[in-house]
Amino acid sequence: TFIRNCQINNCITQHYVIRMSGGISELDEISISFDDINNGIGGIEFNNKKIIIEHSIFMRTNIESSIKIEQNEANSDQIMINDCTFDSCQGTVSNCISISSHTTNFEIKNIIIQNIKQEDSGYLVNINCNNKLNTILLDNISFINNECKSDYGGGSGLFIIGVDTIWFSKCQFINN
Repeated sequence: TFIRNCQINNCITQHYVIRMSGGISELDEISISFDDINNGIGGIEFNNKKIIIEHSIFMRTNIESSIKIEQNEANSDQIMINDCTFDSCQGTVSNCISISSHTTNFEIKNIIIQNIKQEDSGYLVNINCNNKLNTILLDNISFINNECKSDYGGGSGLFIIGVDTIWFSKCQFINN
């Protein structure tokens, strides 16, 4: 499935604006936004093979994550999230990105996460690599004007498990 240059604004549904399962998904220049966060729901849910999301904006999604990816154990195809902005998003477990991955081909880069004020426990980014990666690289990720709460105190916005090493390269943490 290929979705390019689409704007989805104030689309009311029960869980996610877009749900995709099976096959390859490539999304480019997608905008999912809600004028009022109280009307927002999740952005995109994937249960696919190869998943590429680029040059996209998620604004005021709520209840569910902006992007949720659940790969089953038999699926090890590429996951890439590149050049995306998450602005004023909310969620119950993960506000912006929730991934359970079984791939060794994983990229997350050039991301802006901004203006998020968590009301309940949860994370901005929640990634489970399921012990398939030795190292995960977070490349050029900017966290700007965010307030976090977590189950373990301290307000951690990132929850990354199932990987030995986490590398931060060219990341910014501004006014969090």
